[in-house]
Amino acid sequence: MPLSAFLSLVEIRTKAASVLPFLIGTLYALYRFRTVRFLPLLLFFVSMLAFDMFTTGLNNRQDHRRARKREGFNFEKHNAITHFNLNARTVDATLAILFILAAATGIGLVFSTDWFVLLFGAAAFAAGLAYSSGPLPLSRTPLGEAASGIAMGFGIPFLSCYIHTSPGTLFTLEMNEYALKLALPFHPLLGLLLISAPCACCIANIMLANNLCDMEDDLENKRYTLPVVAGKSRGLLLFHLLYVGAFACLPAAVFFGTAPWPALLVLVAIPKVASNVSIFDKTQTKKDTFGLSVQNFLIISTLTAVSLGIGVLLS
Repeated sequence: MPLSAFLSLVEIRTKAASVLPFLIGTLYALYRFRTVRFLPLLLFFVSMLAFDMFTTGLNNRQDHRRARKREGFNFEKHNAITHFNLNARTVDATLAILFILAAATGIGLVFSTDWFVLLFGAAAFAAGLAYSSGPLPLSRTPLGEAASGIAMGFGIPFLSCYIHTSPGTLFTLEMNEYALKLALPFHPLLGLLLISAPCACCIANIMLANNLCDMEDDLENKRYTLPVVAGKSRGLLLFHLLYVGAFACLPAAVFFGTAPWPALLVLVAIPKVASNVSIFDKTQTKKDTFGLSVQNFLIISTLTAVSLGIGVLLS
């Protein structure tokens, strides 16, 4: 498979949606706990990126296989399998290699950390497979936005922070013959939650923007996504509210003392994001305006990461 076809199949331009949450979780661990472990960091990065590429490729494979409408931008241009005339067996072999790489480095991560990472990783793999495959993938249901926002926006920062901490820092699980006890330290988890929330909101909005742009095709292909079920007006309202939530969380984190004051820098992005939202409100197409949601994610998440980096330097 040519490199350009592979990069299109896994939609490499969207991988910032996993890399930036990973960076934010790592910087939070450095800012809050003054610790970074380089081998777990490398293993998790490779496993996370390989699995993200696998799920994206699998989603494109499923969309190509299940498509009823076989013309137009989404099928002929956006889907790499059609655009590059890729052989199905070649695509399946590529996806298998990505999955094996993700699993192998994930197992290495477990051996370099602890068995809780195995539980988190298994849950992440299950969520990714449920999102892209099975008789009713989550990406084809109204749960797609919530699934992607939670898994990537919260799950990746949590794991990328957890692998650097000592046992009991983010949670404690004690088990004996009589009881199972779970203790969650409020302040560190609240900080991680508030720092991660802008990513989660923006990633959910990327999925929402995608589904708003594809409403007509999704109806024909029997994809009952959130905008299809709730309607375009409610979908656009949610699009607005998620950005409001994204901008509210970092000031809240500063207020509660769980983030450095430079986190307020994210507020300078409000005019640009508001302008992009206004443009998207007028027309929703994959070719012309979908990229604005990705741009908003990059702006907000990059400012979040930069503010944490400044906080590390100042502290």
